[in-house]
Amino acid sequence: MKTLKNTSKAAQELASAIMQSGLISVWDLDGVLLDASHRQAVFSEDHHTLGLCTAEQIGTLNLEAYRALSTPENIAQDKSMALIEAIHILNANNVPYYVCTARVLCRSTKNLLKARGINPVWIMARAGEHDRRRDDHLKVTNLQARFSAQALRSMVLIDDNKRNLTAVQTLGLKAVHVPFHAH
Repeated sequence: MKTLKNTSKAAQELASAIMQSGLISVWDLDGVLLDASHRQAVFSEDHHTLGLCTAEQIGTLNLEAYRALSTPENIAQDKSMALIEAIHILNANNVPYYVCTARVLCRSTKNLLKARGINPVWIMARAGEHDRRRDDHLKVTNLQARFSAQALRSMVLIDDNKRNLTAVQTLGLKAVHVPFHAH
């Protein structure tokens, strides 16, 4: 597993490496291409917002709280991160890539991706609001459902969650870890 900083220089180097190697890239969204940490809130048992997660709390994201804050207005405020430049380079060179995210692929997220120039061949996401699978299980099952074992060995997942990366390595994918301050 390689570790990469989320910088413009790293984005250029990663895009170049993907194009030279012929690997098919699979990108996580949150913490890699987009910063949605403004939607990671702590809720009390009666679902009243207590405030944004602290660094200690974020490791165990409250999925229900995150979803409650996933309004069209809040999703539109997700910030682009430096590695999005790699996506733009891949787009400019007609290099296909995929997205594998733990988000529910709602209309607001689709609009955000389009506006930010994130145009993957396919987006693998949660199977709706009731999908509560752990992030690593979600990504493994989505990748296995979409690709053959042989195809998976020619792919690389770029993700901020080491647990996800370790899980997909069992399928033969290469892994690039992008540390994110909020995870």
